[in-house]
Formats: sequence, C-alpha cells, structure tokens
Amino acid sequence: TWGQIITSDVFPSHIDIEVYDFEGNQAKISFEILRDSAPSIISKPLDSIFQRFTPNDSIRGRSGSFSWTAPPGMVDKPAYLSFFNTADTLSIEAKNEVPLFKYLRLGYSRDTKLPSNSIIATSDNKGNLKSLGCESKDSTIKTYVIETGKYWADVDTTSPSIQIISLPGSDRNRLKFQMKDNYEPVYGKDQMKFEVVIDGQWTLCQHDIKDNSVWCDIDYQGPLRDHQISIVVEDACSNQSEWKRTVRY
Repeated sequence: TWGQIITSDVFPSHIDIEVYDFEGNQAKISFEILRDSAPSIISKPLDSIFQRFTPNDSIRGRSGSFSWTAPPGMVDKPAYLSFFNTADTLSIEAKNEVPLFKYLRLGYSRDTKLPSNSIIATSDNKGNLKSLGCESKDSTIKTYVIETGKYWADVDTTSPSIQIISLPGSDRNRLKFQMKDNYEPVYGKDQMKFEVVIDGQWTLCQHDIKDNSVWCDIDYQGPLRDHQISIVVEDACSNQSEWKRTVRY
C-alpha cells in the first residue's frame, strides 16, 4: 500500500496513520514532516504495536476475545499503550509509565454462553490473585480497569474458607472468625457476605474489611448450656461455605 502526500516547506504537516486488520486490531503512528530538499521526519514513529492515546481520545479496540473502550480524559497527556492477547490473557503495557485517570472499560466474550461465576482476574506485584467481579451475562464479562498489567478470564468455583479465632466461653465470650477467598475482590461491592445465627436468631456482628475478620461479643447471663452457632460465608460468585458447631457457655 502506498500513497502520495503534498506537504508544505513553510509549516510542518501533522500525519496520523492508522492500520486495522480483520480482527479489529489497530496500530497507529503520528509524526510531523516539513518539505525540504529531502523530506525529514521530525518525530520518530514508535513500534507499531503501541497505540497513541491523547486526553481527548475515545478509542475502542479488540484483541482476541477481549475488547476495550478508553474514555476521554483517561490520560492527561499523549501516551502510548499496547494491548496484546494470548491464551485468553490480555497484556496492557505502556511505552513509559503512564497513570490512568479514568477507568478503561474491559470486556471478554466467547461464542458460547459463559458460566455465571466467570470473572476477569489479575494479580498484584506480590502475586496475590484479584477478582474484578462476577458480572458475566450470556457470552460476555464486563468490568473496569485503571492500571496496566495482565488480565485473564477464569471461572471461580472455590468456596471461601472460615477460620475460627475464638468462641464464646473464652476471650470475653467473643465469637470471632476470619474469612478468606482464593480471589481478593478489587471493588467494594464484591466483598464477601456473611451471616451468623445463634440458637436460631440472626446475630449482629462487626466486620473489619482490612483482614476480613468478623466478631461479636455475647453478653449472656445464666447457667451453662449448649448453644447452636451457624456461620455462612458467600463470595461475589455465590460460592458458599458453612460452619456449624454446638458450643457450651
């Protein structure tokens, strides 16, 4: 493919070149040229896998099973990002370190219906697994990301765990336990849910989201007797765990 561009020898001409393939993958370079005895490129074009974003851009793209929409204002100055898919993992990389000021809308879709507990996942720099929510509908999962990194599709079928720390009858009659899940939720709306029932009555408890510990102090006066305690914990993908015990206090 070739073409001819007539340029000025007084004012630089700004050139944008965008290329798409049949899968919707996109590459773009931008530069300025000024006509002389031999035309020169003032701005060196970058590698074709990187795409130029500006504060005013609203850009859509696709790579494999992933699609994305970048809203205007996502970057505060021109930046170059690449989106590359391999084996259901999307790598979002920046030419230089680039902070994102608005969420990038990220989607994953297949030709067949996805399980309701499908997620888009990532990990932090310590290797801890993170879930960006169970929002799958039919054949698509949708979420938002605000960092570069690797994102992949997964199905969360693992139930959360319940670790008992103390039971009534010791430690000031405090019931305390900790909830743990294989994927730590990124967004607050995806925090684990819990329910504590003692002797058939729902019991109000305190929850510390920093370490997912839950506790309640039981002020019970009377002779020692058996009490039935039930704890149910549920993650954002509706995976449940239950703990039941007869406790004497």
